[in-house]
Amino acid sequence: MAEKGAIEGLVDLLRSPGPTRQRRAAGALANLASHSEELRAAVGKAGAIAPLVKLKASDHDDVAEAAADALDNLGLNDANKEEIKASEKTAPGAQPEAEEPKKVADQVQEPAKEQPTSEASAKEAGYPTPVPGQSVDLPDGAGARLAMFSLRFDNGPIEAKFRRVHQLLKNHNFNVLMVDADAGDNFGTMTMDYLDELVENKGLMISVCTKHYGEKTASPYSSFHELRYAQDYQLDVLPLKVADVYPPQPPSGPDHKYDQKGEARKLLRMVLRPNISFFDCCSLSEQEIALKIANKLLGRGHGGSGHG
Repeated sequence: MAEKGAIEGLVDLLRSPGPTRQRRAAGALANLASHSEELRAAVGKAGAIAPLVKLKASDHDDVAEAAADALDNLGLNDANKEEIKASEKTAPGAQPEAEEPKKVADQVQEPAKEQPTSEASAKEAGYPTPVPGQSVDLPDGAGARLAMFSLRFDNGPIEAKFRRVHQLLKNHNFNVLMVDADAGDNFGTMTMDYLDELVENKGLMISVCTKHYGEKTASPYSSFHELRYAQDYQLDVLPLKVADVYPPQPPSGPDHKYDQKGEARKLLRMVLRPNISFFDCCSLSEQEIALKIANKLLGRGHGGSGHG
């Protein structure tokens, strides 16, 4: 739990003249606000919203993005959301407020049933899966930044969920890559091609952070090697928290067949640094996750920040 004085100190730094201090303070507040409702309320009460709204219009792109990230996380609290709206109305250059679109969650109702473990079982169980032309409140992704999903392919519920997120984004013209788990011998080739495409186009790696994400395994194309590639080539990374622990805690130790020295955890510390805010997706629907990613890829500042 962050002390009240520490939060107030970060808020003071938001008003400092130095853009580096502003960016770091906004990033730290974004990270705090992503952890719990209590912290979101504490940051809002400390007076962070007004200076963050001001910084969102900064001429320094990294400062503006960090401020937008913080506001996005703070806005998950109802009181903060109202204060953000009020501050944005009075901000310099504010435009008249357009009619607010319906929330994605209000437009797409999901049945309350146990989540299937794979895409095939999802169809068999009647679980809603995205189809071309599905009516979802997502923007058009033509011209958006390239991205690639990095996750553990285990045919489990998280993989199934994010394949549906991927399809939602594809349906709206986003250039988002995801390796086909059924590609067989082509799996490695697809992984290499996609990673190379990320480097060539300065794309974004979207890390789906399950508890054991990044574990070192026998596969040369595992999430561990994708993270190492991201570190080597300084790719921007957007971490998505989907488990009750963050950062991930992949197993290692003397009895681990491939990671006796804890290389995976060390690599995760290098890539998912404390100043990189993650996106808490534990309680979000597929449509809500897709919308957050869409806004990030369109440069609207929503979602976690990448390498500093």
